[in-house]
Amino acid sequence: MAVEEAQPLARPRTDWSKVVTGGLVAFLAAVLLYQGIGEARKMGLVKVGEAAPPVVGTVLGGEPFDLSALRGKAVIVDFWATWCDPCREELPTLVKLAREYRDRGLVVVLADQAVSDRPAAVGIFTNRLMPDHPDNVHVVLAAEESLDQYKVRALPTTYFLDREGRIVDRYQGLTGEGTLRDAIEQALRP
Repeated sequence: MAVEEAQPLARPRTDWSKVVTGGLVAFLAAVLLYQGIGEARKMGLVKVGEAAPPVVGTVLGGEPFDLSALRGKAVIVDFWATWCDPCREELPTLVKLAREYRDRGLVVVLADQAVSDRPAAVGIFTNRLMPDHPDNVHVVLAAEESLDQYKVRALPTTYFLDREGRIVDRYQGLTGEGTLRDAIEQALRP
């Protein structure tokens, strides 16, 4: 019996142009998906450029809140609730940014979904969050009317207003610090 000599296996040639093209297609698909998710987070919200609706509600002390009194300031209106985990995660960042941008004219309105929270729970939570309570952060027990006017369907929902009270950006869901900073900078533009 003759023993045949083993032939080395031929190595397939890598077509690098296909690899690069495939990688580029995957990257572009990921970018489009990311942008689509970002836009989906804004669907159904009050549109950029529109005047911000009033925030109907009272501050924790019981006095009515007047958003129009903040004209001339850039304003973040954040709709949240004490029971909302993403809200609890995002609020410390909002308070930190309120402190950081205070001297540039930023005000933060933490508009609690009052229909689902007790004022005492809101007070306890916000006192723990900011024991020194910065003067440019307003805690408001927002009436259901405000959530309807701002088209809040998920918490947190955050709006950024320019100094004239017009909406410059808005997000639904937990938003990262970099995105928050970009929106703040846009709201602070003259």
